[in-house]
Amino acid sequence: MVKISPSNKITFPPAGVNESVYQTVQIVNTSDTPVYYKILQDTTKTFRAFPSLGLISGKSFSLVCFEFQPRQARFYNFTAQCIYNHSASNMQSLHLVGHCYQPQLTIGNDQKLFYPPTYTGVSSKQKLSLKNEARIPLQYEWKVPDKYKTEIFFEPQKSLLMPNEETKVTCTFTPLKKKEYILNVPIYVQNLYDHLKEMVGFYNPGSGLLRASGGFKSSKSLKDTA
Repeated sequence: MVKISPSNKITFPPAGVNESVYQTVQIVNTSDTPVYYKILQDTTKTFRAFPSLGLISGKSFSLVCFEFQPRQARFYNFTAQCIYNHSASNMQSLHLVGHCYQPQLTIGNDQKLFYPPTYTGVSSKQKLSLKNEARIPLQYEWKVPDKYKTEIFFEPQKSLLMPNEETKVTCTFTPLKKKEYILNVPIYVQNLYDHLKEMVGFYNPGSGLLRASGGFKSSKSLKDTA
């Protein structure tokens, strides 16, 4: 006399690599007698349940929090078995589904900017579109080579993009020498993690670890021509 609410199919929010996301279900005991439950865990630890076992009083329920922590960018699914009163004949299946994404940024204008001929010391501006194609938030940052930092400037130089969000970036070019400029400016992208959530943990206090940034996850390059 046990049911799982709202459903035994659990779909997780989109996650980045090594990021944890969570969903919670109720295991409801509709009978008058206590029920012991145990959830068999995923051996890869991609999906985990907290608490994985417990005793539910009659006409009561327990909350179980499921964690999804993927190691690679791909689709995941797992069927977790919940056994009641130590009997394999009393078993329910919970279907866990999650999708992991890598940062995916699209740069408009075929990743190129062209500036018309100009004079030394005179600034020219061009706009460029950036779009987050992934279903996870990301952070981007332009890394102008040191020798061109006084001649090339991006606004904003560093910012955030939510899933499917598109924005415009202004690139200002101020040549200081009389020559033809052809240069590549890389843009670095990383997942946007909620470090507070990682530190606290859910249904397992102190389980989360604060990760260092560890560098950017991917990069692209913009070609400037003037």
